[in-house]
Amino acid sequence: MKFVLVGKFSHGRPPMKKIKAFLVGLKLQGSSNVSVFDQKHVFIELNLKADFNRVWLGLAWSIHGCTMRVFKWEADFSPSRESAKAPVWVRFEGIPLYLFDEVSLMKIANAVATPLRVDPNNLNRTKLNSAHVCVELDVAAPLIDSVWVGFEDDESQVILDGIWIKVFYDVIPPFCTSCYHIGHAMGACKRNTLEVTHPIGVETDRMAGADKVFDKMPHPEKTPAPQVRAATSSMQADQVAAGGDMNSKAINQTNKPAALVM
Repeated sequence: MKFVLVGKFSHGRPPMKKIKAFLVGLKLQGSSNVSVFDQKHVFIELNLKADFNRVWLGLAWSIHGCTMRVFKWEADFSPSRESAKAPVWVRFEGIPLYLFDEVSLMKIANAVATPLRVDPNNLNRTKLNSAHVCVELDVAAPLIDSVWVGFEDDESQVILDGIWIKVFYDVIPPFCTSCYHIGHAMGACKRNTLEVTHPIGVETDRMAGADKVFDKMPHPEKTPAPQVRAATSSMQADQVAAGGDMNSKAINQTNKPAALVM
């Protein structure tokens, strides 16, 4: 098997036969295999890239009443950390009509991230106002906001001309750099939320039949130090200096250009 996905069941995993039956129901082109890693995770092995893309692009599947979220397996896989790589559709505006073929569009998209598939409406030329390509995007990394495409002479290999192509992203799932889970930003992470079950600083003990008040305020020396993450742009540096929250959404707002030669 060449392609492996991680299926995660956060709220109960169905029987293995149900998971295998689900894959059979998808009528994949190639073979597949499912193996259990733990109570929440299964490995889905596929031997065709087309099947891999089809299952991964689904992102979340319902199997026997249980939701299975899908992630790309990586060599450093850990059950406590979800991969920051997700399939995201990217829109390119300003591409000349003569570049609306699969090879050219995949090459342009590769300047942003690893391309997965091109919108069929672009390939059959029913939609030519913009190009849509699904890419394997690291949602925790800075984004590419434009691509410069240069055209060179075949004989002299001298760049004759070039154009800028604007890059737009569809829905980018937020990624938390605190718990390393996809689906929420660090500012909304439960790990950063203090759960208070009693009035702050006061707790009543009635075990001995008397009211005793204990000071529960944290000791200054034991108060956790705030975590400061490195800013990836001057905008983020100003945000940190001003005491702002460096969440994953802010990291994704860092844009930069890319370039390639056709």
